[in-house]
Amino acid sequence: MVTAAPSRGRLLLCLALCAVPYLVGLGTPALWDHNEPLYAQPPKEVLEGAPFLAPTCNGVTYYPHPPLSTWITYVAYTVLGPSELGHRLPMALATLVTIFATFSIGRRLGGERIGVIAALVLAGSPKFWLLARQLSGDVYLVALGTSAVALALPHLMGETRLRRYMAANVLIGVAFLAKGPVVLVLYGGAVLFAWFGARPRLPFRHLRPVTSVLVTLAVGAPWFVGMALTHDEFIAAFFGRYTVDRFFGDLGFRGVTFYLVALLGDAQPWIVLLPFALWRRRGRRGTLGERLPGALALWTLVFFSLSAGKRNVYMLPLYPMLAVMVAPVLEAAWRGRGRGWLVAAGALLGTAALVAGACLWLMQGNEPRIAPDVFVPIGVLGVSGVALWVAALRRSGRAVVGLALASALAALTATALSLDALDRFRPVPALADTIRASEAEADAQRPVITFATPVHSMRFYLGRPTRVAHDGDDVRAHMGPRTEAYVLVYEHRVERLRKAVPELAFEELARGPELRFNFANNVLGRRRSTRDLVLYLARGTPKDAPPRPAPVGGCE
Repeated sequence: MVTAAPSRGRLLLCLALCAVPYLVGLGTPALWDHNEPLYAQPPKEVLEGAPFLAPTCNGVTYYPHPPLSTWITYVAYTVLGPSELGHRLPMALATLVTIFATFSIGRRLGGERIGVIAALVLAGSPKFWLLARQLSGDVYLVALGTSAVALALPHLMGETRLRRYMAANVLIGVAFLAKGPVVLVLYGGAVLFAWFGARPRLPFRHLRPVTSVLVTLAVGAPWFVGMALTHDEFIAAFFGRYTVDRFFGDLGFRGVTFYLVALLGDAQPWIVLLPFALWRRRGRRGTLGERLPGALALWTLVFFSLSAGKRNVYMLPLYPMLAVMVAPVLEAAWRGRGRGWLVAAGALLGTAALVAGACLWLMQGNEPRIAPDVFVPIGVLGVSGVALWVAALRRSGRAVVGLALASALAALTATALSLDALDRFRPVPALADTIRASEAEADAQRPVITFATPVHSMRFYLGRPTRVAHDGDDVRAHMGPRTEAYVLVYEHRVERLRKAVPELAFEELARGPELRFNFANNVLGRRRSTRDLVLYLARGTPKDAPPRPAPVGGCE
C-alpha cells in the first residue's frame, strides 16, 4: 500500500541526516590492517607511476581485486593526496549513493515515507557504517548493485521502462570492475529467484535475458580480457586462486550456518524487526519487483553460505534490502497501527541500545586507554535505550520510530567523532617514522621485512616496498648480502623469529599496541585486547639460504 508523502523539506532533512555519520571523522584512524591497505595502496602506486590499467600493490601486479576502487581512489588522491581522507571520502560518497538508491526502492514499493524510513534504517545500521569506512571494493559493488535494482524496478514490476532497465545492466557491468563476474551470479540469480516466485509472473522474455547479459558483459568484460591477453598468470590467479579456490575450498573452515549466526549480531538493531516484517507479508503474493529485495537478501545469504571463504563483508549487499523489508513495519508503527506488537518492537530496540552501550562500557573497562572517548556514544545509547522502553510502554508509535532512527544516527555520529582515539592503537605510522629517522641517522636505506604476518599499511606510510617473510629462509633471501634490515613482528611471534634466524641479533627500536576487535577479548576480557607490533633492527651475516626468488612482497 502506497503511503502519504512527507513534505519536501522534511524529506530533504531526513536524507541529509543520513549523510552525517558517513562524512565526519574520515581522516582517522590510520589504515586498518590487513584489509584497508589492500585498497588504499594500489592507487597510491598508480600515482607514483604504476600502470593505470594493471595496478600494482607493493610493486607487484595485483590480481585479487578488479581495478574500479583503484581508479576511483586515484582520482581522489590527485585532489586530496594519498591519505586516509583521500581513500575514505569516495567510499563515503558511494555509501550515500546506496542510501539514496535504497530510498528510491522503498519509495517505489511503498511511497515516500517508506522510502525515507528505509534510507534512515540503512544509514543507522552500525555494521554497514563500519564496513563502509574500511573496504572500498564491496562498498562500490553495493552502491552499483542497489542503484541497478532501483533503476530496474519499474520494468520488473510490469512497466516497459527499457532504457532504465538497460541502464541497470550497464551498472551491473561496471560492478564487474569492483568484484568480478560473481556480480552477475549475485544480481542475476536474485532476479531469477524473484521471477520464479512472483505472482502474477511476467513473461520470461520481459526480462530480456540475452540482451541484459550481453550489455553487462560488453561493459564489464573488456578489462578482464585485456588482462588475460597481457598477463599470462592472470586467469590462474584471479579466476583460480582468488575465485574458484575461495568458493570451493574446505567448507569445514566456517560452517554453512556462519552467516546466519553472524547476522544476529551484525544486522542489529534492525534484524529484530525482520520477524514482524515476515509476519506482515505472510501469505501475500507479490510482483517480481515487490519480491526482489527479499529475494536478493535471501539469495546473497544462501549463495555466500555455500562458499568456503566466508567474510562478514560479503553480506554487505543484504543491508539495503533488509532496510527496505523492515521499513513497512516502522511505517505502520508511525501511523499507530499494530499496537499489540509495538511494545515488543520498541522494547527490543531499546534493549539492543542498552546492550550496545553496556558492551562499550565493558570494552573501555578492559581497555582504559580508549576512555573517555567512548563516553559520549555510551551516553547516547543509554539514554536512547531508556527512552525507547518508555515510548514502547506508552505505546507511542511515532516516539518509538523517531527515537529508534534518530538514536541510531546519533550513536554512529558520536562514534565517528570518537574514532581519533583509536589512532593510539594504530602503531604503523609511528613505526614508519622511526624507520625514516633511523635511516637518516645512518645515512643508509635498509630492507623492511614483516615476519609471519603481513603489515600492508607499512608500505603506504613508509613510501617504498616492504617484504613479507614466512620463515627464516625468507628473511635471509630478502636480506641478501646486506648485514642489516628492519624487521616488524608481533610480540607473540618474537621467539619464533629468533629461532628462525639465530645468526642475527635484534635491537628493539620501537613498539606500539594494536587493538584487536574481538568480543571475547574486548567485552568479556578473556585475554588482552591489544598486542604489540615490534620494530627491530636485525644485524648479522645471514646464512646462505636455498635459492628462491625474493620478490618485493606483493599484497597477499
